Amino acid sequence: MALATVLPVATYLEKVDIAIRLLTDYASDSYGHSIVLLLWSCLDAAENATLEAGQLLEKLAKPSETGLSSLARALELLTGSHLFCLLEFCVKVCPLNGRVRDAIRAHVAPYVSEEGHVRGMKLEAHRICMTMCHMADGPERRRVVTSRFGHAEMQTATEFWVIYERLFGEMDQGYAQVSMELHASTSH
Repeated sequence: MALATVLPVATYLEKVDIAIRLLTDYASDSYGHSIVLLLWSCLDAAENATLEAGQLLEKLAKPSETGLSSLARALELLTGSHLFCLLEFCVKVCPLNGRVRDAIRAHVAPYVSEEGHVRGMKLEAHRICMTMCHMADGPERRRVVTSRFGHAEMQTATEFWVIYERLFGEMDQGYAQVSMELHASTSH
């Protein structure tokens, strides 16, 4: 399928259908790349959330006949940069409406806690997504998203760290800040 040709003219319902087919038939990294292209085609030219992006995410978050939503399947299948792009898309779209925000929170929750789910993973990228989904759509949130979670912006995002601590505890918040500092010092 020539997605670059199809996506600009596809309706959001057609994009939902394409996304579901990609996730159902997921076979390789190229499928992940296609999913990211599809998600980004719903953002405006400045990569801001649109009504179409919200509608797409809301549809993907609905459970299928098997009980697993397409968003849940994407969170299970995607790895590396494709997973980060999916989480970034969720962060960009979550302020659009409460239903979408609640759906994202529910889908990310199994990846951020120590209990209650078979995985019990505590994945940092998912925790960042969860925290951002709890932040009000204000200047600090927009600055962090615009920077694409840049080190300097994350480091000075007081509201982010207050919410992170409320959600995950003081100890995990401290570990996350130290980990971010270590990562920043080794990547220069």
